[in-house]
Amino acid sequence: MHVSPRGQVVDAFGIQHHQYADDLMLYCALTASQLDDLSPLVHCSDAISLWFHQNAILLNPGKTGAVLFATRQRLVGVDFSHTIKVAGADFSEAIKLLGVTLDTSLSFDQHVTNVVRACNFHLRSLRHLRPSLTFESAKSMATAIIGAR
Repeated sequence: MHVSPRGQVVDAFGIQHHQYADDLMLYCALTASQLDDLSPLVHCSDAISLWFHQNAILLNPGKTGAVLFATRQRLVGVDFSHTIKVAGADFSEAIKLLGVTLDTSLSFDQHVTNVVRACNFHLRSLRHLRPSLTFESAKSMATAIIGAR
């Protein structure tokens, strides 16, 4: 119901986007000279925020994020001192998209850390059930915990 008009707002700014059921992702490729002027992206996100407000839809600030992907060498030269907000969100070091944590240099270090942390949490909680399980059941559950991550 809201997908098509939302896409038309984004298209008016010439920004590429992907729409999911209740999600909208804006993205654009930038050259080194364009890193200082992100105004088209900022104006587009402001228009989307306004469209949401006019249509009585609330943006969840906790789920709104902005990230700049580049090589580590390129990121060293980027000045984030003049904090640019996209849809009310500051640029962050990483963003979670469809369950995968993507960091600015796409190294997946943060994603691996998150997966290991989650696996360790669930494996430690398995300790409390272990006395009630057979060895084979405990081994199957541990394998399922790791495999599901």
